[in-house]
Amino acid sequence: PVNSEGQAIEPDILDFEQRLDTVLGTTEAAIHWDQALATLREANGIPAVIGLELMPENTEPAATEPGAASADAAAVAAPAPTPAAP
Repeated sequence: PVNSEGQAIEPDILDFEQRLDTVLGTTEAAIHWDQALATLREANGIPAVIGLELMPENTEPAATEPGAASADAAAVAAPAPTPAAP
Protein backbone atom coordinates (compact mmCIF):
# COMPACT_ATOMS: atom_id res chain seq x y z
CA PRO A 1 0.00 0.00 0.00
CA VAL A 2 0.98 3.59 -0.52
CA ASN A 3 0.06 6.72 1.40
CA SER A 4 -1.29 9.98 -0.02
CA GLU A 5 2.28 11.07 -0.84
CA GLY A 6 2.96 7.94 -2.91
CA GLN A 7 5.34 6.39 -0.37
CA ALA A 8 5.16 2.69 0.47
CA ILE A 9 3.74 2.04 3.93
CA GLU A 10 3.37 -1.04 6.11
CA PRO A 11 0.01 -2.77 5.55
CA ASP A 12 -2.60 -2.26 8.27
CA ILE A 13 -3.33 -5.86 9.28
CA LEU A 14 -6.23 -4.87 11.55
CA ASP A 15 -7.93 -3.06 8.66
CA PHE A 16 -7.33 -6.08 6.43
CA GLU A 17 -8.77 -8.41 9.07
CA GLN A 18 -11.89 -6.24 9.41
CA ARG A 19 -12.35 -6.25 5.64
CA LEU A 20 -12.06 -10.04 5.59
CA ASP A 21 -14.65 -10.31 8.36
CA THR A 22 -17.01 -8.10 6.34
CA VAL A 23 -16.55 -10.08 3.14
CA LEU A 24 -16.53 -13.58 4.66
CA GLY A 25 -19.27 -13.07 7.24
CA THR A 26 -19.75 -16.36 9.10
CA THR A 27 -17.78 -18.38 6.54
CA GLU A 28 -14.74 -19.97 8.17
CA ALA A 29 -11.46 -19.64 6.31
CA ALA A 30 -7.85 -20.64 6.86
CA ILE A 31 -5.71 -17.57 6.12
CA HIS A 32 -1.96 -17.84 5.50
CA TRP A 33 -1.11 -14.61 7.30
CA ASP A 34 2.57 -14.49 6.27
CA GLN A 35 1.53 -14.84 2.61
CA ALA A 36 -1.20 -12.22 3.09
CA LEU A 37 1.28 -9.70 4.52
CA ALA A 38 3.83 -10.39 1.78
CA THR A 39 1.14 -9.93 -0.88
CA LEU A 40 -0.09 -6.69 0.71
CA ARG A 41 3.47 -5.35 0.92
CA GLU A 42 4.13 -6.21 -2.73
CA ALA A 43 0.90 -4.46 -3.82
CA ASN A 44 1.36 -5.34 -7.50
CA GLY A 45 -2.36 -5.42 -8.32
CA ILE A 46 -2.39 -9.13 -9.12
CA PRO A 47 -4.96 -11.20 -7.19
CA ALA A 48 -3.37 -13.84 -4.97
CA VAL A 49 -4.75 -16.77 -2.98
CA ILE A 50 -3.95 -16.26 0.68
CA GLY A 51 -6.45 -18.64 2.23
CA LEU A 52 -9.05 -21.32 1.70
CA GLU A 53 -12.64 -21.73 2.81
CA LEU A 54 -13.02 -24.35 5.51
CA MET A 55 -15.71 -26.88 4.76
CA PRO A 56 -17.92 -27.88 7.70
CA GLU A 57 -17.03 -31.17 9.31
CA ASN A 58 -19.37 -34.10 8.83
CA THR A 59 -21.72 -33.99 11.81
CA GLU A 60 -23.57 -37.18 10.84
CA PRO A 61 -23.79 -39.54 13.83
CA ALA A 62 -21.77 -42.71 13.61
CA ALA A 63 -23.57 -45.93 12.68
CA THR A 64 -24.76 -47.79 15.76
CA GLU A 65 -24.41 -51.28 14.31
CA PRO A 66 -20.95 -52.71 13.71
CA GLY A 67 -20.41 -53.22 10.02
CA ALA A 68 -23.18 -50.78 9.04
CA ALA A 69 -22.08 -48.59 6.16
CA SER A 70 -22.87 -44.91 5.98
CA ALA A 71 -24.52 -43.31 2.95
CA ASP A 72 -21.21 -41.65 2.03
CA ALA A 73 -19.36 -44.97 2.06
CA ALA A 74 -22.04 -46.55 -0.10
CA ALA A 75 -21.76 -43.71 -2.61
CA VAL A 76 -18.05 -44.29 -3.16
CA ALA A 77 -18.11 -48.10 -3.11
CA ALA A 78 -17.09 -49.83 -6.31
CA PRO A 79 -20.02 -50.91 -8.49
CA ALA A 80 -20.94 -54.59 -8.57
CA PRO A 81 -19.56 -56.42 -11.62
CA THR A 82 -22.06 -56.93 -14.44
CA PRO A 83 -22.57 -60.46 -15.73
CA ALA A 84 -21.07 -61.20 -19.12
CA ALA A 85 -23.50 -61.43 -22.03
CA PRO A 86 -24.07 -65.02 -23.32
